[in-house]
Amino acid sequence: MEKDNKLSNAKGVLILFVVFGHVIEMYNGQFKNLYIFIYAFHMPLFVFLSGYLAKRVKLSKVINFLFLYLIFQTFFNWFKNVLGQFDGSPFQYETPQYHLWYLVSMVGWYLIALLLTRVKVLSKISKWKKYIVIFILCFFSRWFVEEVYAAIRFFYRDFDTYTLSYQRTITFAPFFFAGFYMSKGTLMKLYSSINNVKIKFSLISVVSLISFIIFQNDTIIENAFRGSYGFEWFIGQDGNMGEYLATVGIQYFISFLLCYILMNLISSKRSVLTKWGDNSLAIFLFHPIFVFSLWQFELLKTWDTDTKLIFFIFVSVGITLFLGTNMFSSITKYVCNPNISAEKMVGYVKLFKRKITTTE
Repeated sequence: MEKDNKLSNAKGVLILFVVFGHVIEMYNGQFKNLYIFIYAFHMPLFVFLSGYLAKRVKLSKVINFLFLYLIFQTFFNWFKNVLGQFDGSPFQYETPQYHLWYLVSMVGWYLIALLLTRVKVLSKISKWKKYIVIFILCFFSRWFVEEVYAAIRFFYRDFDTYTLSYQRTITFAPFFFAGFYMSKGTLMKLYSSINNVKIKFSLISVVSLISFIIFQNDTIIENAFRGSYGFEWFIGQDGNMGEYLATVGIQYFISFLLCYILMNLISSKRSVLTKWGDNSLAIFLFHPIFVFSLWQFELLKTWDTDTKLIFFIFVSVGITLFLGTNMFSSITKYVCNPNISAEKMVGYVKLFKRKITTTE
């Protein structure tokens, strides 16, 4: 089957924005609108593509993500502890470190996908009927956070929306299952539906401008795009259902629209983006080593905003270039793919046993 370079290129663009978003995060007050804008599309589209590429969902994939989480959660707990940015034990797993929420959410989405495809009663229901139910439940989930809190805290007192990436898994689920249920033919039509270059750039310019205006008027919407909080974090304790519908509606509308436009903008020709996309897992897993180290430099706080921005752009590209090399990917492939490593180890053990048996 012919490789779809556009998907790799899209992942390449997105992983660069993931790195850049994390690099500027400590100083996001100076780049507030840009920071929120990145959050409006980079993870929604990444989640969508993850769902699209998860068509043949298997339990082994779930186990792989689970092992990845345990390995890198332990490492980053330890690493941040060494840097003085984390006071807890390396063996704390209930609250994912920084970027690792995505691995926990992938476990959740894959398990739901397995349930929807393997349980006979559910598998007979139309995929779009299932999607509509998922979307409605996810759309209103942040309105009922307190009720969920009360129920779960009866059994687990320390539960909050960050516990095992609970709320983000629900908030971003519509993007995952939009990809999961989308056929190849529909996707091809979708990201080739705008052929005129001028229209493409006009659309992204207009949508970006409108987004920046919305973010300027109400920067609290950042909490809506992050997806980790209940409604009081973005419309206040006294917010009503009308405000909730408007805010969450805007969030999903802008995110889906930006995803659609970006998929039309991204080229299908092979480039450095293709390599970054193919190696995006390694970039994703290891880039916070540089980000957390960068946070240690107090000197950056004295720089003016423009100098910081230029520096952060170069640093982000540099990190992505280094981690996106085939050499780094080959060095880390066994860490990034625990299932393969486990299979190799089992193979070596069997071979060793066979040799001992033959010798005897």
